[in-house]
Amino acid sequence: MKLPISTGYWIFSCRPSDYEIEKFLQNSNEGPFTVASQFLDLIRPGQKGILRIRKDTRPPEDLITRTKLISGIYASVEVKSKPYLRKDAPSSMWLKNINFRQIYFIDLHYENILLDDPITLKDIKNDSILNSEESLKSSIVSVPLTKGSYLRIMEIIKKRTIVA
Repeated sequence: MKLPISTGYWIFSCRPSDYEIEKFLQNSNEGPFTVASQFLDLIRPGQKGILRIRKDTRPPEDLITRTKLISGIYASVEVKSKPYLRKDAPSSMWLKNINFRQIYFIDLHYENILLDDPITLKDIKNDSILNSEESLKSSIVSVPLTKGSYLRIMEIIKKRTIVA
């Protein structure tokens, strides 16, 4: 898979089995997010991106009080900090025991949250611009996104967030 060079636009992706992302999105619009080490020198405050939730592999017993999430785009975001290391978990919403001393984070502001109406993988496959975006097929936690794809996603988000 060939990823775009740094464009200043990003995909930040997570798995619901690692982090209670739906609970976070219901209660907050700012917080830390992990980043891939190969992009530490490229991610900067003010850059824009999206939050992509990957396949929800939580077992049925974890979904008793939760809804299984559909893979897709759940928010637009703005990077608020340079990457940094932490000594501990950034919140109690982390579900896995991870050595946080070896993981870099950035602070994100979640601008448009689509928890009830995400841009699904089916939507992406049916869109001629987004279907050709290789980055949307990546499983890396943070990866560059082309400007054209970011702008197309923002068009879709704008249509979904207009209040009648």
